[in-house]
Amino acid sequence: MANEIFNESHYFMCEGGLKPASLKTSQENVLLENNKYYLTEYSLKCKGIDFSCRWVALLVAIIAAAIALLMSCPAGWVLLAAIAGAAGGALLAGKICGDKAAIVRVWLVIKDDVVFGEHKAVSNHKPQHLNCRAFGYNIVYKPNVTSEFEAICIFGGNVLMTGLEAFMYVYAFRGGGTLLTKPMTFFRNFGVNYLKTISKYGMLGRGIFGAWGGANAYYMSDTEGFNANEVAKASAQSFFFAETAAYHAVTERDPQSIALLLSMGGIPAGGKTGQRNSLGMEKVADATKADLANSVEGVKNNMRSAVHKAIEFRDKLRAQKKGDGAFEKSAEQIKAEELIDQAKIAEAELTDLLIKLAEENEGKMEGLDFRLKSVESLTRKLQTDGLNAEMKDVLRYTTIFENSKLTSRTKTMLDALKQNGYKEVAIKNTFKDGAIYKGINTNFETPNGQVFELQFHTPESFNVKQNINHILYEEARLPSTEVARQIELKNIMIENSSKIPNPQGVSSIK
Repeated sequence: MANEIFNESHYFMCEGGLKPASLKTSQENVLLENNKYYLTEYSLKCKGIDFSCRWVALLVAIIAAAIALLMSCPAGWVLLAAIAGAAGGALLAGKICGDKAAIVRVWLVIKDDVVFGEHKAVSNHKPQHLNCRAFGYNIVYKPNVTSEFEAICIFGGNVLMTGLEAFMYVYAFRGGGTLLTKPMTFFRNFGVNYLKTISKYGMLGRGIFGAWGGANAYYMSDTEGFNANEVAKASAQSFFFAETAAYHAVTERDPQSIALLLSMGGIPAGGKTGQRNSLGMEKVADATKADLANSVEGVKNNMRSAVHKAIEFRDKLRAQKKGDGAFEKSAEQIKAEELIDQAKIAEAELTDLLIKLAEENEGKMEGLDFRLKSVESLTRKLQTDGLNAEMKDVLRYTTIFENSKLTSRTKTMLDALKQNGYKEVAIKNTFKDGAIYKGINTNFETPNGQVFELQFHTPESFNVKQNINHILYEEARLPSTEVARQIELKNIMIENSSKIPNPQGVSSIK
Protein backbone atom coordinates (compact mmCIF):
# COMPACT_ATOMS: atom_id res chain seq x y z
CA MET A 1 0.00 0.00 0.00
CA ALA A 2 1.64 3.21 -1.14
CA ASN A 3 -0.16 5.44 1.38
CA GLU A 4 0.76 3.81 4.67
CA ILE A 5 -1.22 6.12 6.96
CA PHE A 6 -4.90 5.15 7.23
CA ASN A 7 -7.59 7.73 6.51
CA GLU A 8 -11.38 7.91 6.37
CA SER A 9 -11.53 6.53 2.80
CA HIS A 10 -10.14 3.11 3.82
CA TYR A 11 -12.53 0.21 4.53
CA PHE A 12 -12.15 -2.45 7.22
CA MET A 13 -13.94 -5.75 7.91
CA CYS A 14 -14.57 -7.45 11.25
CA GLU A 15 -14.00 -11.22 11.30
CA GLY A 16 -17.46 -11.65 12.80
CA GLY A 17 -19.12 -8.91 10.76
CA LEU A 18 -21.30 -8.64 7.66
CA LYS A 19 -20.37 -5.26 6.19
CA PRO A 20 -17.10 -3.51 5.41
CA ALA A 21 -17.05 -0.09 7.06
CA SER A 22 -14.90 3.01 7.10
CA LEU A 23 -13.95 4.71 10.34
CA LYS A 24 -14.35 8.37 11.20
CA THR A 25 -11.58 10.52 12.58
CA SER A 26 -11.47 11.43 16.24
CA GLN A 27 -10.40 14.97 15.34
CA GLU A 28 -10.05 17.08 12.23
CA ASN A 29 -6.41 17.03 11.16
CA VAL A 30 -4.90 17.03 7.66
CA LEU A 31 -7.68 17.36 5.05
CA LEU A 32 -6.88 15.24 1.98
CA GLU A 33 -7.86 15.88 -1.62
CA ASN A 34 -10.84 13.51 -1.28
CA ASN A 35 -12.19 15.58 1.65
CA LYS A 36 -11.20 12.82 4.09
CA TYR A 37 -9.11 13.10 7.25
CA TYR A 38 -6.38 10.84 8.57
CA LEU A 39 -7.37 8.33 11.26
CA THR A 40 -5.80 8.33 14.71
CA GLU A 41 -5.57 5.94 17.65
CA TYR A 42 -8.96 7.23 18.85
CA SER A 43 -10.77 6.70 15.51
CA LEU A 44 -12.89 3.75 16.64
CA LYS A 45 -16.40 4.60 15.47
CA CYS A 46 -17.66 3.73 12.00
CA LYS A 47 -19.04 6.15 9.44
CA GLY A 48 -22.59 5.17 8.48
CA ILE A 49 -23.64 1.52 8.91
CA ASP A 50 -21.38 -0.41 11.28
CA PHE A 51 -19.86 -3.86 10.72
CA SER A 52 -23.01 -5.50 12.14
CA CYS A 53 -22.68 -9.00 13.66
CA ARG A 54 -23.03 -12.19 11.66
CA TRP A 55 -23.83 -14.34 14.71
CA VAL A 56 -26.80 -12.23 15.77
CA ALA A 57 -28.14 -12.27 12.21
CA LEU A 58 -27.63 -16.05 11.98
CA LEU A 59 -29.39 -16.71 15.30
CA VAL A 60 -32.44 -14.63 14.35
CA ALA A 61 -32.52 -16.29 10.90
CA ILE A 62 -32.43 -19.79 12.46
CA ILE A 63 -35.28 -18.90 14.81
CA ALA A 64 -37.37 -17.50 11.93
CA ALA A 65 -36.72 -20.56 9.75
CA ALA A 66 -37.48 -22.97 12.60
CA ILE A 67 -40.81 -21.26 13.28
CA ALA A 68 -41.73 -21.48 9.60
CA LEU A 69 -40.79 -25.16 9.54
CA LEU A 70 -42.83 -25.90 12.69
CA MET A 71 -45.80 -24.29 10.99
CA SER A 72 -45.36 -26.89 8.19
CA CYS A 73 -44.56 -24.24 5.59
CA PRO A 74 -43.07 -25.39 2.27
CA ALA A 75 -39.29 -25.22 1.90
CA GLY A 76 -39.53 -22.05 -0.20
CA TRP A 77 -41.34 -20.21 2.58
CA VAL A 78 -38.85 -21.48 5.14
CA LEU A 79 -36.07 -20.05 2.98
CA LEU A 80 -37.83 -16.67 2.74
CA ALA A 81 -38.32 -16.67 6.51
CA ALA A 82 -34.62 -17.40 7.02
CA ILE A 83 -33.55 -14.56 4.70
CA ALA A 84 -36.02 -12.14 6.32
CA GLY A 85 -34.71 -13.18 9.73
CA ALA A 86 -31.12 -12.62 8.61
CA ALA A 87 -32.00 -9.13 7.37
CA GLY A 88 -33.79 -8.25 10.60
CA GLY A 89 -30.98 -9.73 12.67
CA ALA A 90 -28.37 -7.78 10.70
CA LEU A 91 -30.18 -4.50 11.40
CA LEU A 92 -30.51 -5.43 15.08
CA ALA A 93 -26.82 -6.37 15.19
CA GLY A 94 -25.92 -3.00 13.64
CA LYS A 95 -27.60 -1.32 16.59
CA ILE A 96 -25.84 -3.56 19.09
CA CYS A 97 -22.45 -3.22 17.39
CA GLY A 98 -22.56 0.42 16.30
CA ASP A 99 -21.01 3.11 18.47
CA LYS A 100 -21.51 0.97 21.58
CA ALA A 101 -18.84 -1.49 20.46
CA ALA A 102 -16.34 1.30 19.78
CA ILE A 103 -15.36 1.43 23.45
CA VAL A 104 -13.98 -2.13 23.30
CA ARG A 105 -12.02 -1.68 20.07
CA VAL A 106 -8.31 -0.99 20.12
CA TRP A 107 -5.83 -0.18 17.35
CA LEU A 108 -2.89 -2.57 16.95
CA VAL A 109 -0.95 -0.40 14.48
CA ILE A 110 -0.32 2.90 16.24
CA LYS A 111 2.55 5.01 14.82
CA ASP A 112 4.32 6.73 17.68
CA ASP A 113 6.34 8.95 15.35
CA VAL A 114 3.39 10.45 13.43
CA VAL A 115 1.13 12.70 15.50
CA PHE A 116 -1.89 14.76 14.41
CA GLY A 117 -2.58 17.32 17.10
CA GLU A 118 -2.50 15.28 20.29
CA HIS A 119 -3.33 11.90 18.73
CA LYS A 120 -1.05 9.34 17.09
CA ALA A 121 -1.65 8.13 13.54
CA VAL A 122 -2.42 4.51 12.59
CA SER A 123 -0.92 2.61 9.69
CA ASN A 124 -0.92 -0.57 7.61
CA HIS A 125 2.04 -2.54 8.94
CA LYS A 126 0.45 -5.65 10.50
CA PRO A 127 -1.87 -8.43 9.28
CA GLN A 128 -4.48 -7.31 11.84
CA HIS A 129 -5.24 -3.66 12.44
CA LEU A 130 -7.87 -3.44 15.19
CA ASN A 131 -9.20 -5.85 17.78
CA CYS A 132 -12.66 -6.07 19.34
CA ARG A 133 -12.02 -6.95 22.96
CA ALA A 134 -15.68 -7.93 23.52
CA PHE A 135 -15.56 -10.99 21.23
CA GLY A 136 -11.88 -11.27 20.36
CA TYR A 137 -12.42 -10.60 16.67
CA ASN A 138 -9.76 -8.90 14.56
CA ILE A 139 -10.70 -6.03 12.26
CA VAL A 140 -8.66 -5.94 9.06
CA TYR A 141 -8.12 -3.43 6.27
CA LYS A 142 -9.66 -4.49 2.95
CA PRO A 143 -7.82 -2.59 0.17
CA ASN A 144 -10.16 -3.72 -2.65
CA VAL A 145 -13.26 -2.16 -1.08
CA THR A 146 -13.14 1.46 -2.20
CA SER A 147 -16.71 2.83 -1.93
CA GLU A 148 -19.83 2.68 0.21
CA PHE A 149 -21.74 1.21 -2.73
CA GLU A 150 -19.39 -1.78 -2.82
CA ALA A 151 -19.66 -2.13 0.95
CA ILE A 152 -23.48 -2.14 0.80
CA CYS A 153 -23.44 -4.76 -1.99
CA ILE A 154 -21.17 -7.00 0.10
CA PHE A 155 -23.45 -6.44 3.09
CA GLY A 156 -26.49 -7.50 1.06
CA GLY A 157 -24.71 -10.60 -0.25
CA ASN A 158 -23.58 -11.60 3.25
CA VAL A 159 -27.10 -11.17 4.64
CA LEU A 160 -28.46 -13.40 1.86
CA MET A 161 -25.80 -16.05 2.50
CA THR A 162 -26.50 -15.90 6.24
CA GLY A 163 -30.17 -16.61 5.49
CA LEU A 164 -29.19 -19.57 3.32
CA GLU A 165 -26.91 -20.83 6.08
CA ALA A 166 -29.76 -20.67 8.62
CA PHE A 167 -32.03 -22.51 6.17
CA MET A 168 -29.32 -25.16 5.82
CA TYR A 169 -28.91 -25.63 9.60
CA VAL A 170 -32.65 -25.98 10.21
CA TYR A 171 -33.05 -28.62 7.54
CA ALA A 172 -29.79 -30.28 8.67
CA PHE A 173 -31.43 -30.91 12.06
CA ARG A 174 -34.40 -32.41 10.27
CA GLY A 175 -32.16 -34.38 7.92
CA GLY A 176 -30.25 -35.87 10.83
CA GLY A 177 -33.45 -37.12 12.41
CA THR A 178 -34.70 -38.48 9.07
CA LEU A 179 -31.42 -40.32 8.47
CA LEU A 180 -31.69 -42.07 11.84
CA THR A 181 -35.40 -42.95 11.67
CA LYS A 182 -36.13 -43.24 7.93
CA PRO A 183 -32.86 -43.65 6.05
CA MET A 184 -34.53 -44.54 2.74
CA THR A 185 -36.53 -41.30 2.85
CA PHE A 186 -33.34 -39.39 3.60
CA PHE A 187 -31.46 -40.82 0.62
CA ARG A 188 -34.46 -40.30 -1.66
CA ASN A 189 -34.64 -36.64 -0.61
CA PHE A 190 -30.91 -36.27 -1.05
CA GLY A 191 -30.91 -37.76 -4.54
CA VAL A 192 -33.84 -35.69 -5.79
CA ASN A 193 -32.44 -32.46 -4.31
CA TYR A 194 -29.00 -33.10 -5.80
CA LEU A 195 -30.53 -33.66 -9.25
CA LYS A 196 -32.30 -30.34 -8.86
CA THR A 197 -28.91 -28.63 -8.44
CA ILE A 198 -27.86 -29.81 -11.92
CA SER A 199 -31.14 -28.91 -13.61
CA LYS A 200 -31.55 -25.75 -15.69
CA TYR A 201 -32.50 -23.61 -12.71
CA GLY A 202 -30.05 -25.45 -10.50
CA MET A 203 -27.17 -24.55 -12.81
CA LEU A 204 -28.35 -20.94 -12.75
CA GLY A 205 -28.19 -21.03 -8.95
CA ARG A 206 -24.74 -22.59 -9.06
CA GLY A 207 -23.64 -19.80 -11.39
CA ILE A 208 -24.88 -17.18 -8.92
CA PHE A 209 -23.06 -18.93 -6.07
CA GLY A 210 -19.89 -19.08 -8.18
CA ALA A 211 -20.05 -15.38 -9.04
CA TRP A 212 -20.59 -14.48 -5.39
CA GLY A 213 -17.74 -16.71 -4.26
CA GLY A 214 -15.34 -15.03 -6.70
CA ALA A 215 -16.51 -11.51 -5.83
CA ASN A 216 -16.25 -12.23 -2.12
CA ALA A 217 -12.72 -13.61 -2.54
CA TYR A 218 -11.67 -10.43 -4.37
CA TYR A 219 -13.21 -7.90 -2.00
CA MET A 220 -12.27 -9.75 1.20
CA SER A 221 -8.64 -10.25 0.16
CA ASP A 222 -6.03 -8.62 2.39
CA THR A 223 -3.91 -7.99 -0.72
CA GLU A 224 -4.59 -5.08 -3.03
CA GLY A 225 -5.39 -6.01 -6.64
CA PHE A 226 -6.96 -8.88 -8.54
CA ASN A 227 -5.56 -12.34 -7.81
CA ALA A 228 -6.93 -14.52 -10.60
CA ASN A 229 -5.96 -17.81 -8.93
CA GLU A 230 -7.71 -17.01 -5.64
CA VAL A 231 -10.85 -15.70 -7.36
CA ALA A 232 -11.05 -18.69 -9.73
CA LYS A 233 -10.57 -21.16 -6.87
CA ALA A 234 -13.26 -19.51 -4.74
CA SER A 235 -15.66 -19.37 -7.71
CA ALA A 236 -15.15 -23.06 -8.48
CA GLN A 237 -15.67 -24.11 -4.86
CA SER A 238 -18.90 -22.09 -4.67
CA PHE A 239 -20.16 -23.40 -8.04
CA PHE A 240 -19.51 -27.01 -7.01
CA PHE A 241 -20.80 -26.40 -3.49
CA ALA A 242 -22.38 -29.85 -3.04
CA GLU A 243 -19.37 -31.72 -4.39
CA THR A 244 -16.97 -29.57 -2.34
CA ALA A 245 -19.04 -30.22 0.79
CA ALA A 246 -18.94 -33.98 0.17
CA TYR A 247 -15.15 -33.89 -0.25
CA HIS A 248 -14.56 -31.87 2.95
CA ALA A 249 -17.08 -33.94 4.91
CA VAL A 250 -15.19 -37.15 4.04
CA THR A 251 -11.60 -35.89 4.23
CA GLU A 252 -11.84 -33.35 7.05
CA ARG A 253 -15.16 -34.13 8.77
CA ASP A 254 -15.95 -30.45 8.39
CA PRO A 255 -19.15 -29.68 10.43
CA GLN A 256 -20.48 -27.10 7.99
CA SER A 257 -20.03 -29.46 5.03
CA ILE A 258 -21.76 -32.26 6.93
CA ALA A 259 -24.64 -29.89 7.76
CA LEU A 260 -25.06 -29.05 4.06
CA LEU A 261 -25.28 -32.72 3.11
CA LEU A 262 -27.74 -33.44 5.92
CA SER A 263 -29.91 -30.52 4.83
CA MET A 264 -30.14 -31.95 1.30
CA GLY A 265 -31.59 -35.11 2.84
CA GLY A 266 -33.86 -33.14 5.16
CA ILE A 267 -35.63 -31.03 2.52
CA PRO A 268 -38.75 -32.97 1.39
CA ALA A 269 -38.42 -34.16 -2.20
CA GLY A 270 -42.18 -33.96 -2.86
CA GLY A 271 -44.26 -36.47 -4.91
CA LYS A 272 -46.84 -39.05 -3.88
CA THR A 273 -44.38 -40.99 -1.80
CA GLY A 274 -42.94 -37.83 -0.31
CA GLN A 275 -42.59 -37.38 3.37
CA ARG A 276 -45.40 -34.86 3.60
CA ASN A 277 -47.99 -37.13 1.92
CA SER A 278 -46.92 -40.25 3.78
CA LEU A 279 -46.76 -38.78 7.24
CA GLY A 280 -49.34 -36.05 6.99
CA MET A 281 -49.02 -32.47 8.16
CA GLU A 282 -49.33 -33.18 11.85
CA LYS A 283 -46.79 -36.01 11.83
CA VAL A 284 -44.33 -33.83 9.95
CA ALA A 285 -44.71 -31.13 12.57
CA ASP A 286 -44.29 -33.66 15.40
CA ALA A 287 -41.18 -35.15 13.79
CA THR A 288 -39.71 -31.69 13.28
CA LYS A 289 -40.45 -30.70 16.86
CA ALA A 290 -38.65 -33.80 18.11
CA ASP A 291 -35.62 -33.09 15.91
CA LEU A 292 -35.49 -29.46 17.02
CA ALA A 293 -35.96 -30.37 20.68
CA ASN A 294 -32.82 -32.50 20.51
CA SER A 295 -30.89 -29.77 18.75
CA VAL A 296 -32.10 -27.08 21.16
CA GLU A 297 -30.69 -29.07 24.07
CA GLY A 298 -27.35 -29.20 22.25
CA VAL A 299 -27.47 -25.45 21.63
CA LYS A 300 -28.21 -24.86 25.33
CA ASN A 301 -25.18 -26.90 26.30
CA ASN A 302 -23.01 -24.97 23.85
CA MET A 303 -24.36 -21.67 25.18
CA ARG A 304 -23.62 -22.72 28.77
CA SER A 305 -20.07 -23.61 27.72
CA ALA A 306 -19.68 -20.27 25.92
CA VAL A 307 -20.94 -18.32 28.96
CA HIS A 308 -18.57 -20.26 31.22
CA LYS A 309 -15.64 -19.44 28.92
CA ALA A 310 -16.67 -15.77 28.77
CA ILE A 311 -16.76 -15.55 32.58
CA GLU A 312 -13.39 -17.29 32.78
CA PHE A 313 -11.96 -14.85 30.20
CA ARG A 314 -13.38 -11.88 32.13
CA ASP A 315 -11.80 -13.08 35.37
CA LYS A 316 -8.45 -13.49 33.62
CA LEU A 317 -8.66 -9.94 32.28
CA ARG A 318 -9.43 -8.59 35.73
CA ALA A 319 -6.49 -10.46 37.21
CA GLN A 320 -4.13 -9.50 34.42
CA LYS A 321 -1.61 -6.76 35.14
CA LYS A 322 -1.37 -3.88 32.74
CA GLY A 323 1.31 -4.62 30.15
CA ASP A 324 1.10 -8.38 30.51
CA GLY A 325 0.25 -10.18 27.30
CA ALA A 326 -0.63 -13.60 26.05
CA PHE A 327 2.66 -14.00 24.23
CA GLU A 328 6.25 -14.31 25.40
CA LYS A 329 8.21 -11.08 25.11
CA SER A 330 10.92 -10.88 22.48
CA ALA A 331 14.52 -10.03 23.35
CA GLU A 332 14.05 -6.66 21.62
CA GLN A 333 10.99 -5.83 23.71
CA ILE A 334 12.78 -6.78 26.93
CA LYS A 335 15.73 -4.56 25.93
CA ALA A 336 13.36 -1.71 25.00
CA GLU A 337 11.65 -1.85 28.39
CA GLU A 338 15.02 -1.82 30.14
CA LEU A 339 16.20 1.22 28.15
CA ILE A 340 12.99 3.11 28.88
CA ASP A 341 13.19 2.29 32.60
CA GLN A 342 16.77 3.63 32.63
CA ALA A 343 15.71 6.80 30.81
CA LYS A 344 12.90 7.44 33.31
CA ILE A 345 15.49 7.84 36.08
CA ALA A 346 16.96 10.92 34.38
CA GLU A 347 13.76 12.18 32.72
CA ALA A 348 12.14 14.29 35.45
CA GLU A 349 15.23 16.37 36.34
CA LEU A 350 16.22 16.74 32.67
CA THR A 351 12.75 17.84 31.58
CA ASP A 352 12.58 20.51 34.28
CA LEU A 353 16.01 21.84 33.29
CA LEU A 354 15.18 22.04 29.56
CA ILE A 355 11.86 23.80 30.20
CA LYS A 356 13.67 26.31 32.42
CA LEU A 357 16.44 26.96 29.85
CA ALA A 358 13.96 27.29 26.97
CA GLU A 359 11.84 29.83 28.86
CA GLU A 360 14.93 31.83 29.92
CA ASN A 361 15.87 32.08 26.24
CA GLU A 362 12.38 33.05 25.00
CA GLY A 363 11.71 29.66 23.47
CA LYS A 364 9.33 26.81 24.18
CA MET A 365 9.48 23.04 24.43
CA GLU A 366 7.30 21.17 21.92
CA GLY A 367 5.93 17.60 22.10
CA LEU A 368 6.73 16.92 25.75
CA ASP A 369 4.00 14.27 25.87
CA PHE A 370 6.20 12.15 23.59
CA ARG A 371 9.57 12.78 25.22
CA LEU A 372 9.88 9.08 26.09
CA LYS A 373 9.91 6.72 23.13
CA SER A 374 7.19 4.04 23.41
CA VAL A 375 8.03 0.38 23.99
CA GLU A 376 6.49 -0.55 20.61
CA SER A 377 8.46 2.06 18.67
CA LEU A 378 11.74 1.27 20.40
CA THR A 379 11.18 -2.48 19.93
CA ARG A 380 10.72 -1.98 16.17
CA LYS A 381 13.89 0.13 16.01
CA LEU A 382 15.89 -2.54 17.83
CA GLN A 383 14.52 -5.18 15.46
CA THR A 384 15.66 -3.06 12.51
CA ASP A 385 19.03 -1.77 13.79
CA GLY A 386 20.04 -4.74 15.93
CA LEU A 387 19.80 -5.63 19.60
CA ASN A 388 23.18 -4.05 20.43
CA ALA A 389 22.65 -0.84 18.44
CA GLU A 390 23.09 2.39 20.39
CA MET A 391 19.75 4.12 21.03
CA LYS A 392 20.33 7.86 21.39
CA ASP A 393 16.70 8.99 21.24
CA VAL A 394 14.96 6.97 23.96
CA LEU A 395 14.59 10.41 25.53
CA ARG A 396 13.95 13.09 22.90
CA TYR A 397 13.09 16.80 23.13
CA THR A 398 12.35 19.64 20.74
CA THR A 399 12.94 23.34 21.41
CA ILE A 400 11.37 26.06 19.24
CA PHE A 401 12.95 29.51 18.79
CA GLU A 402 11.85 32.29 16.48
CA ASN A 403 13.91 32.45 13.28
CA SER A 404 15.70 35.65 14.27
CA LYS A 405 16.73 34.20 17.66
CA LEU A 406 17.45 30.58 16.85
CA THR A 407 21.22 30.90 16.30
CA SER A 408 22.06 32.91 19.41
CA ARG A 409 19.56 31.21 21.73
CA THR A 410 20.62 27.72 20.64
CA LYS A 411 24.25 28.52 21.41
CA THR A 412 23.28 29.92 24.81
CA MET A 413 21.22 26.85 25.66
CA LEU A 414 23.96 24.45 24.56
CA ASP A 415 26.51 26.31 26.69
CA ALA A 416 24.11 26.21 29.67
CA LEU A 417 23.78 22.44 29.35
CA LYS A 418 27.56 22.05 29.41
CA GLN A 419 27.80 24.30 32.47
CA ASN A 420 25.29 22.03 34.22
CA GLY A 421 27.53 19.00 33.68
CA TYR A 422 26.01 17.68 30.45
CA LYS A 423 28.42 16.29 27.86
CA GLU A 424 28.02 17.02 24.16
CA VAL A 425 27.92 13.79 22.10
CA ALA A 426 26.99 14.98 18.60
CA ILE A 427 25.64 18.00 16.70
CA LYS A 428 24.16 17.86 13.20
CA ASN A 429 23.05 21.11 11.56
CA THR A 430 20.93 20.68 8.40
CA PHE A 431 19.83 24.29 7.93
CA LYS A 432 21.35 24.18 4.44
CA ASP A 433 20.09 24.77 0.91
CA GLY A 434 18.92 21.58 -0.82
CA ALA A 435 18.30 19.71 2.42
CA ILE A 436 15.31 17.38 2.80
CA TYR A 437 15.14 18.12 6.53
CA LYS A 438 16.02 21.43 8.17
CA GLY A 439 16.84 21.55 11.86
CA ILE A 440 19.59 21.16 14.42
CA ASN A 441 19.83 17.71 16.00
CA THR A 442 22.04 17.25 19.03
CA ASN A 443 22.81 14.42 21.42
CA PHE A 444 23.92 15.05 24.99
CA GLU A 445 24.82 12.82 27.91
CA THR A 446 23.55 13.56 31.43
CA PRO A 447 25.95 13.47 34.41
CA ASN A 448 24.54 10.00 35.14
CA GLY A 449 25.32 8.70 31.64
CA GLN A 450 21.86 8.88 29.97
CA VAL A 451 22.13 9.94 26.31
CA PHE A 452 19.21 11.98 24.95
CA GLU A 453 18.28 13.82 21.75
CA LEU A 454 17.57 17.54 21.64
CA GLN A 455 16.34 19.18 18.43
CA PHE A 456 16.20 22.92 17.71
CA HIS A 457 13.70 24.32 15.21
CA THR A 458 12.07 27.47 14.02
CA PRO A 459 8.23 27.40 13.88
CA GLU A 460 8.49 27.04 10.09
CA SER A 461 10.97 24.15 10.10
CA PHE A 462 9.02 22.30 12.78
CA ASN A 463 5.75 22.63 10.85
CA VAL A 464 7.31 21.26 7.65
CA LYS A 465 8.98 18.41 9.52
CA GLN A 466 5.96 17.38 11.58
CA ASN A 467 2.93 18.15 9.43
CA ILE A 468 4.10 18.13 5.80
CA ASN A 469 7.23 16.13 5.07
CA HIS A 470 6.90 13.36 7.64
CA ILE A 471 4.04 11.62 5.85
CA LEU A 472 6.00 11.78 2.60
CA TYR A 473 9.05 10.40 4.37
CA GLU A 474 7.03 7.47 5.75
CA GLU A 475 5.85 6.60 2.25
CA ALA A 476 9.34 6.94 0.77
CA ARG A 477 10.93 4.48 3.19
CA LEU A 478 8.40 1.71 2.54
CA PRO A 479 9.94 -1.34 0.79
CA SER A 480 6.92 -1.40 -1.56
CA THR A 481 7.53 2.15 -2.81
CA GLU A 482 9.09 2.11 -6.27
CA VAL A 483 12.41 3.89 -6.88
CA ALA A 484 10.83 6.44 -9.24
CA ARG A 485 8.28 7.31 -6.57
CA GLN A 486 11.00 7.59 -3.92
CA ILE A 487 12.88 10.08 -6.09
CA GLU A 488 9.67 12.03 -6.67
CA LEU A 489 8.96 12.15 -2.93
CA LYS A 490 12.52 13.25 -2.18
CA ASN A 491 12.21 16.15 -4.62
CA ILE A 492 8.88 17.18 -3.11
CA MET A 493 10.40 17.18 0.39
CA ILE A 494 13.36 19.25 -0.79
CA GLU A 495 10.95 21.71 -2.40
CA ASN A 496 8.94 21.97 0.82
CA SER A 497 12.08 22.52 2.92
CA SER A 498 13.42 25.12 0.49
CA LYS A 499 10.62 27.44 1.60
CA ILE A 500 12.03 27.50 5.15
CA PRO A 501 14.31 30.54 5.60
CA ASN A 502 17.70 29.68 7.11
CA PRO A 503 18.29 31.66 10.35
CA GLN A 504 21.05 34.24 10.09
CA GLY A 505 24.44 32.88 11.21
CA VAL A 506 23.08 29.34 11.74
CA SER A 507 26.01 27.81 9.84
CA SER A 508 28.23 28.71 12.79
CA ILE A 509 26.58 25.98 14.87
CA LYS A 510 28.55 22.80 14.24
